[in-house]
Amino acid sequence: MSCIFYGVSQESGCFKTSCQCGSYSSAGTISGTLRKIVGGDFSYLKVEDTKGKIEKLWWMEYFQGSKTLLTDPNSRLNKPITVKYTEREVFNSTLGDYVKIKIITGID
Repeated sequence: MSCIFYGVSQESGCFKTSCQCGSYSSAGTISGTLRKIVGGDFSYLKVEDTKGKIEKLWWMEYFQGSKTLLTDPNSRLNKPITVKYTEREVFNSTLGDYVKIKIITGID
C-alpha cells in the first residue's frame, strides 16, 4: 500500500494532509534460465522463461540472494533461477511517459 502526498491545507486552525492511497505495485515470480547480467548505473538480469521469452528484471536495491551475484556472477549464468519481483511504474524521459518495470526482490 502506497500513499501519494498531494499537499497540506489549513482548515479551522488545523493542518490536514491530502493523499491518494492505493496499491501501486504487484508482486510476481519468474522461473527460467539466467542468460545475462547487464551492468550500468542500474543493473538488470535477463531471464529466459520456459516459453523462450526474455524478461528484463531490474536490480535497483538489495534483495535476498544478491550476494551470490555479487561475489561470483558467472556461477549462475545459463542455470535455472527463480526471481521474485514487484512491478512498478516509473517515468521514462525518452518516451515522455510512465512504463512498468520489474524490480527484483529476491532470487532462489
